[in-house]
Amino acid sequence: MSGKYERKHKKSRKPLWLILLAAVVLFLAVVAAVVFLTGEEQPGEPVQPDAPVQTGQSIPETEAPTVPAETEAEEEYLLSVDSAIKILEIGSYTGPYMEDASDDAVENILQITLKNMGTEPLQYSKFRLLSDSGEDALFELTTLMPGETMMVLEANRKAFREDVEYTSVKSENLAYFQYEPVLQEDKLQIQPLDGGFNIKNVSDEDITGKIVIYFKNYSDGRYVGGITYSGTIQNGMKAGEIRQIMSENFTADGTRVVFINIV
Repeated sequence: MSGKYERKHKKSRKPLWLILLAAVVLFLAVVAAVVFLTGEEQPGEPVQPDAPVQTGQSIPETEAPTVPAETEAEEEYLLSVDSAIKILEIGSYTGPYMEDASDDAVENILQITLKNMGTEPLQYSKFRLLSDSGEDALFELTTLMPGETMMVLEANRKAFREDVEYTSVKSENLAYFQYEPVLQEDKLQIQPLDGGFNIKNVSDEDITGKIVIYFKNYSDGRYVGGITYSGTIQNGMKAGEIRQIMSENFTADGTRVVFINIV
C-alpha cells in the first residue's frame, strides 16, 4: 500500500504555480456548486420608496357596504364615519408625527382609533369630527382592511383637549376599493428588514410591467397612522429574481405590507 502511494505521489509532483492554479479552479467549482444547489440569489440594486399615498387627493366616492346588524352590535363604538367604519376611541398621542411623513416629535396630539366592521376594504376616507361647542378636527386615512383597526392623528396636528366632546362626524370623501387588494403571495415573497425589505419572484415565470408594494406602520395589533407608504419596481422581475426596496419607514417588527399591485 505504501509503495503504491509513493509512486503516485512522485508522478503527480508539479511546479508550485501549477498546484496553486489547480487549487483556485477547485475552489471556484465548489462555490458554483453550492450556489447551484441552494438556488439563492443576491438582491439587485436597492429601489427607493415612492412618495407616501396620503392626503390631498380626491378619490371618487363609493357606496359603503352593508354591515349585518348583529356584527355592528357586537362591539361598542363612539361615532360612525359610515355604516362600516366606526370610531372606537378618542384620545391623546405623543410620539413621531407620521401623517405627513415628517416623523416630527409631537406631544398631546388628538388621535382616534377606528375599525372597519364591514366586509369591504376601505381605500380612502376624509372626514371631520364636530362638537357642540363649534370645535372641529380633520382626519384622513388610507387602506383599512375588514376587521382591522387603525390609529389616526389629526391632520393639522390639533391638540387634544379633555373639555371638548365630539358628537358627530361630517364625511368629506370616502371610497372603497373597486378591486380586491391582495399580497400576490403566489408570485412574490417579502422578507422584512430594518430599513427596507427584499422582494423575490417565487413564481416560475417572469413578471412584466410595474410592481407596487404598499405598506403601513403596525404595532400592538393595529395600524399606526392613516398614511400608506409605497415602493415601486419598474419593468418587472425575472423568475427567481430578488430585489430590495430601501425605506426608513420600514422596520422588520413595526411594518406590515398591506397589498401589492402588478400593473
